[in-house]
Amino acid sequence: MYCLEEMLMKAVILAAGKGERLEPLTDYMPKALLPIGNKPIIQHQIEILRKLGVEEIAVVVGYLKEKITEKLGNDVKYFEDKLIKGTATALLAAKDFIDDDFILLYGDIFFDADLSKIVKELPSMAIYRVDDVSRYGSVEFSEGRLTRIAEKECGGEGYINAGIYYLPPEIIDVAKDVNESPRGEYEL
Repeated sequence: MYCLEEMLMKAVILAAGKGERLEPLTDYMPKALLPIGNKPIIQHQIEILRKLGVEEIAVVVGYLKEKITEKLGNDVKYFEDKLIKGTATALLAAKDFIDDDFILLYGDIFFDADLSKIVKELPSMAIYRVDDVSRYGSVEFSEGRLTRIAEKECGGEGYINAGIYYLPPEIIDVAKDVNESPRGEYEL
C-alpha cells in the first residue's frame, strides 16, 4: 500500500445520489453501501484513504442518508446535498470542509490505485481505458491535458473518468458557476 505522508490530509466522498441505473438494488440502499465482498464500497474507500494517511474524510450524503451515517458512524464528517442534482451541488454541500487541496471520490467506485501518482500535479483526474465508453463519462485529452469531458455519449473504446480527482479549494468557485447540463444536472 502507498502512503501519501504529509502530502494530503483531506478527502471528500460524494455519496448523495440514488443510483437509478442500479435499481432495484438501490431502492432501499444508497449505491455507496452496495457490497463488494463483505463490505460496502464506501467502507473500502475509507479504509484505503486511511491507509494512505488521509486523516479527515467528508462524506456528502443525500438519498437515504441515515443508512450511510448509521453504517459509518462518527468516523467521518457529513454534509448533506439537499438538491442531489449532480457533482457540483454535492461538492458545494461540503464547501466548508474544503480549505486546502483534497482528493475527491465518487462514492460508487471500487479501486485499489496508487493515489500518490494522482496527487503529484494539481489538478489531476484519474482515467481508465475501456472498450465501450457509452455507459460512462468519457474524457479526451491532448498532450497530457484534459480537453473534453462528455457524459454518456456514443460508444467505442476510449478513456473514462474514473471518479477520482485531486483538486485545489478553488474548485468551489468553479462549482458555483456550473450551468445545468442537458441531463438536468450540475456536473463538474
